[in-house]
Amino acid sequence: MAEPVGPDEARVFYARPQDFAAPDQAASLAALLSPDERARHARFRFPDDRQLYLVAHGLLRQSLGALLGSDPVDLRFQVGPHGKPRLAGPPEPPLQFNLSHTSGLVAWVVTRDRAAGLDVEDRRRMRDVDGVAPHCLAPSELADVQARHGDDQRDRFLAYWTFKEAYLKARGAGLSLPLQEFAIAIGQAAGATIAFHGIADQPGDWQLVALRLTGDHAGALAIQTPQPLEVKLLEAAEIPGPPR
Repeated sequence: MAEPVGPDEARVFYARPQDFAAPDQAASLAALLSPDERARHARFRFPDDRQLYLVAHGLLRQSLGALLGSDPVDLRFQVGPHGKPRLAGPPEPPLQFNLSHTSGLVAWVVTRDRAAGLDVEDRRRMRDVDGVAPHCLAPSELADVQARHGDDQRDRFLAYWTFKEAYLKARGAGLSLPLQEFAIAIGQAAGATIAFHGIADQPGDWQLVALRLTGDHAGALAIQTPQPLEVKLLEAAEIPGPPR
């Protein structure tokens, strides 16, 4: 069993799918999946997509099982009205989590009784900033992005996008909340603040943290908390139990 998650911390786990490509590792992860998850895994047409799903859901189960002192196979999940999964009881599990994956990376956050959202994106796949940004950024965000050029513009857009996605995922709202009715202000360090225009929420209730888990990926974390939590980054190799 891993050390329990404390009320004053958030743990962010991450892994590169290619690091778990050996047949014995893949078999160990597949053995942790539920029948529904194995069926969904089998439906992916492309090997990279199958590997991404397997590593994301297998390692998520492994980490949650270690933190709860439970067999990962026995964990059950239920899905909210906008698709956000959570652990199912009874008894009501004390942990909340959120999973994100993109080409070359899977990541997930685990907290104790705090809603959290996490988003990661592959920087190499973002090419059409000018075409996408006006449709999803608030005016202040858009002005900041349009004042930049090249890689700096791409990275600034992805910073805003991952913060906004992380917030939506923490709320469990999907895209039901208008992207242009809340705005992110990015600070000099890894933090940021949020402002709402027409959305019923309080800026002071949110902790926003930028994540750079690899050189090729942008990421962000949003946690609903009155006091900032300590964010701990952990590679998947640090998770107790199989397949390592």
